[in-house]
Amino acid sequence: MGFINQHPPSQGLHTRDDFARLSDLPENAEKQLELIAGTIEEQMPPSADHAYIANRFGRFLDEFVENHDLGYVFGDGCTYVLSDVTVLVPDCSFIAKAQGITPPFGVRFYLAPDLAIEVVSPANCAQQLMTRIEQYLRHGTRLVWAAYPETRDVYAWRLSANGTMTVRKFDLSSALDGEDVLPGFTLEVRRLFPK
Repeated sequence: MGFINQHPPSQGLHTRDDFARLSDLPENAEKQLELIAGTIEEQMPPSADHAYIANRFGRFLDEFVENHDLGYVFGDGCTYVLSDVTVLVPDCSFIAKAQGITPPFGVRFYLAPDLAIEVVSPANCAQQLMTRIEQYLRHGTRLVWAAYPETRDVYAWRLSANGTMTVRKFDLSSALDGEDVLPGFTLEVRRLFPK
């Protein structure tokens, strides 16, 4: 992920309207842009490892969600407008049926996914990633999973009752738990990464 040459206007942060105008420019047609706390950023193309892991998440989640009629799983490219200054595109996401969405889904969602998944690349700055995770959680995402291909770990982030962010680490010997977001869902971490 990297910054594009688009600085916030002098009067403050970029808004989702600024973001929409910039995204619609012909020169940005092939770019994946995001608005993170008022700053417009361009997502770099994912590596093959990144795409593989995101696809694995989607495959296992979609099977479980469909079998239990829980809602919808979306792959990379699904846009979430979380606020006037934050528009994010997770690598994989889940929206519970209780949120009331129905097909056709349109271009973007004006809500937070119940589960957001980020596959972390070496180019990701730790601070940028933490800002993304915090934006998801502060705007209604109930659970965020961040997968690290290099260390083959997954971290699960939530907001506690007092509003602080909590994290749990899952390594190759453990299994992710869908908790109250996807009750009954478990996934061995080793199944996510290439052998």
